[in-house]
Amino acid sequence: MVEILELHPGMMDCNVLLILEGDMGVLIDPGTGMNREKLLRAVGDGLNGRSLKGVILTHEHFDHVGGTGAIVEEFGCPVYGSAEAAQVLADGDPMRSGAFLFGSDMDPVDGVSVIGDNLEIGPLSFDIIRTPGHSPGSICILECSSRALFCGDVVFCDGGVGRWDLPGGHLPTLKESIKRILDLNANSLYPGHGRSETDDARAQMEFSYSTIRHL
Repeated sequence: MVEILELHPGMMDCNVLLILEGDMGVLIDPGTGMNREKLLRAVGDGLNGRSLKGVILTHEHFDHVGGTGAIVEEFGCPVYGSAEAAQVLADGDPMRSGAFLFGSDMDPVDGVSVIGDNLEIGPLSFDIIRTPGHSPGSICILECSSRALFCGDVVFCDGGVGRWDLPGGHLPTLKESIKRILDLNANSLYPGHGRSETDDARAQMEFSYSTIRHL
């Protein structure tokens, strides 16, 4: 049975999410990595003896990807992301990653596997939905058995949506991306910031879309 843990390694981090199934885990977005030891301890405690089999990045912004190198070094697991996210990490780009906004550098990470429309890691299967608008490389990740949707910074609970004023952001594209995920039949919603929703994911996404559809 799939279990989802919400980890909180640092105040400037995104929601770091750990999906557990059997004797393994998959991490969604390792945060900034600015508090390396706290991040590694949180992930290790969450795994509780299980193996970390992969990291999936929802997009290329520093508060979601800055800790990638630390996780790879510690756990030796593969990393998956969009082509844009893979390039930003390979370049260690402080502008496209937004690392400069945090007063930090972006350490280069090579070997990020460019994700397709589907991904299987052990017993876990994921559908990958392209959702640019907040950033060019944004994706949403639907875990197929639980129907849990990991939406990065595309939408948040209680009417929020991702910023579109950062480099590569685009409001009309973000609107189309939100419309795309409305019909995924998700049972739960795990955004990159703020609270999660386990009762009515679609209602939260509709609320978010309603806040920007007339802009």
